[in-house]
Amino acid sequence: MAERTYVFNVFLEMQADGTNDFSIHSYKAALMDSSYMPNIDSDESWTDVSGDEVTVATGYTAGGGTLANVLITRNDQTNIVSITWDTYKWDIPYGAQLSGIKGVMVYNDSLASKPLIEFFEFANVMTVPQENSFVTTPVIQFKNGGA
Repeated sequence: MAERTYVFNVFLEMQADGTNDFSIHSYKAALMDSSYMPNIDSDESWTDVSGDEVTVATGYTAGGGTLANVLITRNDQTNIVSITWDTYKWDIPYGAQLSGIKGVMVYNDSLASKPLIEFFEFANVMTVPQENSFVTTPVIQFKNGGA
């Protein structure tokens, strides 16, 4: 579903220095609107991008939803390490609508700076009409280009 995936440099730095800890930290997924233009260098925290979050509507809470059950898997055949969470769902009730959804932002909600992890940009801007659900399953993948 994602056309393009952006991993933020602040996340790569946190992985290298041990600041990010998938075993104890809490992560959120938030929906970004069509005006958001990702910059992996200068976008570092939720504060930097929260102004481009979709308009809060019934069924969607500002700041997004908390992701559960992080799972890290390694596949030696494909040389890919994947980080996934359980599927997260926003239910949009009758009389409400979420529109202008460009993609899903994942960020670390445990650290004070709320550093950005990854942005999944959709191929097309989406709308979720009333009495429907928006479902996302965030995945981060690292591929080793070795032999």
